[in-house]
Amino acid sequence: MLGIICNTINMKIRKLNKSEQKQAIKLALEVFIVCGKADYNKEGLDVFISFINDESHIRELTFWGAFTESDILVGMLAMRERDHHLSMFFIRPEHHRKGIGKALFAFATQKHPYQNITVNSSTYAVPFYKNLGFIPLDDARNYHGLVSVPMKRFSFRLRAWQISDVPSLAQYLNNKKIWDNCRDRLPFPYTEEDARSFIEYAMSQQEQCEFCIEINNEAVGNISFMRGNDVERFNVETGYWLAEPFWNQGIAGEALQEALRRYFTTTNVIRIVANVFENNIASMRVLEKVGFRKVGIHHKACFKNNCFLDIHCFELLKEEFVIH
Repeated sequence: MLGIICNTINMKIRKLNKSEQKQAIKLALEVFIVCGKADYNKEGLDVFISFINDESHIRELTFWGAFTESDILVGMLAMRERDHHLSMFFIRPEHHRKGIGKALFAFATQKHPYQNITVNSSTYAVPFYKNLGFIPLDDARNYHGLVSVPMKRFSFRLRAWQISDVPSLAQYLNNKKIWDNCRDRLPFPYTEEDARSFIEYAMSQQEQCEFCIEINNEAVGNISFMRGNDVERFNVETGYWLAEPFWNQGIAGEALQEALRRYFTTTNVIRIVANVFENNIASMRVLEKVGFRKVGIHHKACFKNNCFLDIHCFELLKEEFVIH
């Protein structure tokens, strides 16, 4: 698709050619100077100007623009595709709050519906990005006189479980490939009655320890945190599963990363462990990607599917957790 016409806002949106990219960069600087005054000093302005004049950086970006009916550029977006980083996103102030930014973002990302996108937002744009589904990863940072808030938009949503999730939970968890990597206490076949029982348990917990993974308005996975007791009360064991249609898309790692951030932030837990069957290599890679380290192997520790299996043991300390 070369472009679209947004009838509701009377705009044309399309990918920009080389000459149009220069217009877009000029627009970005003009809007940045006017709207971002609270977020930069002279040094910060120089940093931004240096960035937009760096050809090596600009060559990495893909540009999109929003045009009026008379072909005047009023909004621009530039994405670094290799890591899905939103490098520039500016709408002329007189066109704010008309739906242009939302439409421009939707067009630019339509070919990557499951990608995770990062942005370093100006403080004034944080509410706008939140409306697009971005979540702040940290407080505002000052980089050489330029203040920004690191944010990320995930391909999924983490939320609490609700009774309306019973059908999708039963549908996706009734999968022997998932059951093969879980403890036998997980029922199989997995019925709607089993789903309802689990969700009622999850909803009854005072401390959120079960995080539903939602994609396309469906519950498609879960991340659990099971607290220890007595002298191990500041430790938890984590476990997780994801519906098979969403495997090998990087979603499990991103979801676990976000669940860890929330759990460490809202609890007094200082250590999280995970135990993985020897043949579940994909799960081990997910753990290592988010910062867990393998601390040992318990040989023939489990009996599953009429076989003794080794258990690979991982741990992550709160003090070592890093948001990627």
